[in-house]
Amino acid sequence: MSPTIGVGVMSGTSLDGVSTALVSLTDAPLDARLVAFRQEPYTRAERGQIIDALTRGGARDLALLHVALGERFAAAVLQLLAQAKVAPRDVAFVACHGQTVASVCAW
Repeated sequence: MSPTIGVGVMSGTSLDGVSTALVSLTDAPLDARLVAFRQEPYTRAERGQIIDALTRGGARDLALLHVALGERFAAAVLQLLAQAKVAPRDVAFVACHGQTVASVCAW
């Protein structure tokens, strides 16, 4: 059986940038292998837009941020695939948790 190729995308609360990881997964034997990794820092403008939306923004600002980050994440995935010389059609999945916009603890 051929390996499953996937991409993970991470943008954490530190707002430093977008991390992408290309992985190869197999069932028999059970294995996960890192194929390529890329870290792209946010520009000052991107970071400012995120901070403004998180601290002062309303629903419209968050909706616009949702679109901008989706496009940014997609571009980061395509750059990773180009770096690794992997065609997008060969990727089975992309996993992305999105951007944390609020953190509320009940403890």
